[in-house]
Amino acid sequence: TSIDITIPVEEGPRFRIGRLRVAELDDEGAELDLLGGRRVVREMVAADPGDWFSRTVIGTGLQTITRHYRDHGFAHVDVTTQPDLDLDRKVVHITVSLRRGPPVHIERINIRGNSKTRDLVIRREINVVEGDLYSQTAIEEAKARIQALGYFERVDTSEEEGSGPEALVVNFE
Repeated sequence: TSIDITIPVEEGPRFRIGRLRVAELDDEGAELDLLGGRRVVREMVAADPGDWFSRTVIGTGLQTITRHYRDHGFAHVDVTTQPDLDLDRKVVHITVSLRRGPPVHIERINIRGNSKTRDLVIRREINVVEGDLYSQTAIEEAKARIQALGYFERVDTSEEEGSGPEALVVNFE
């Protein structure tokens, strides 16, 4: 009626974080000033030199940096890491690289799948308007406000390319 499964796990060596650096690059690879300053962006990664390396902690920091840039209108930000292992000393040096892309404005807000109420009732819960700089947090807050109306079982959001790289269409479904 049952079966036991044993999965042997052989862990490799643990690494400590050596150098952790955050840099924003332009299209030619030259360094730019970080949005909000180097210290502000660096503190978004909750890891310090000497800490044990944790992919989860680094990943959470990357998500925080991405949200920071997306909340300031850079919807197409690309955040990546480049680890550099020192196998002898069991240290990993990490460089977080950013490419922000152009500032993006909301070109249009579409409301789809609404048959219960007027679009005006939904639109008044959306705290961004067409022409505003894109903000991921503002879109998520609008989604929560629409859900809180109690009229809909589920509210989803999606984004599509607008008429150009500086424009985005936001859909509430």
